[in-house]
Amino acid sequence: MLGNNVYLGRNVYLGVYQPLTIGQNSLIGAYSYLITANHRFENPDIPIRLQGYTGASIQIGQDVWLGCHVVILPGVTVGDGAVIAAGAVVNKNVPAYEVWGGVPARKLRERSVSNQSSLSIG
Repeated sequence: MLGNNVYLGRNVYLGVYQPLTIGQNSLIGAYSYLITANHRFENPDIPIRLQGYTGASIQIGQDVWLGCHVVILPGVTVGDGAVIAAGAVVNKNVPAYEVWGGVPARKLRERSVSNQSSLSIG
């Protein structure tokens, strides 16, 4: 489910096998992948492609920014106002108003008014 005013950049992939929610005013950067399922691969005697899938829902909060080439894996919740740096692979929940990046993604800092030197709109 997509909220109002959601921006999906060029070639965003939404792998919707389980529920996927993107909150209003969120930005999903180009070439990002939101994947709600993965191949099963436990049994080496059966080809991976025949073992089925396992998955979990993804929830992206309101006013979230995912940079370009971000990967969100099954079962992840990204809280309201969070920012995910370009190229990050997110495999665990991101609390609201935090900035995460890296592979695997980790907390870089928190968003707050005190972190802003100025606000320019226009």
